[in-house]
Amino acid sequence: MAARSPQTFAKRAREQAVKEKRELKRQRKAEAAAMKAEGIEPETPEHDADNLNDPRNTSPATGPADPLPPAAE
Repeated sequence: MAARSPQTFAKRAREQAVKEKRELKRQRKAEAAAMKAEGIEPETPEHDADNLNDPRNTSPATGPADPLPPAAE
């Protein structure tokens, strides 16, 4: 039987990390949905709140990406 290469172990570790991340995201979404069903507005996680005002973002966090120009009178 052939020996496993280190690349195989690295690939498995990456796949496991992605799987865990997906499960965590599903769990958070389910918790947020349950809170909304009870009428409670879920809080934005701290790591997401930091990204909202990141200067590297090209579009605003809320509202349309291209605001409408003022109406001509």
